[in-house]
Amino acid sequence: MTNRIQALRDYFIRDQKHRAFRKAASDSFLLAASFRERDLSDNRRAAERLIYMLNAEDPLIIPGQRILF
Repeated sequence: MTNRIQALRDYFIRDQKHRAFRKAASDSFLLAASFRERDLSDNRRAAERLIYMLNAEDPLIIPGQRILF
């Protein structure tokens, strides 16, 4: 195992430092209520959920990491 792989393994598996970047869960029913009020179709709801999730995403690059998705 290379030093880079060992460092990543320690970061994610042993030390679990990535957990410090997690966000607290929000009320998932608020979004559903707004969809119900606007009487959106299932396809439009799915699209808006995806947009909501992508807007909330914060990129995080860990030193030594090469695959970011």
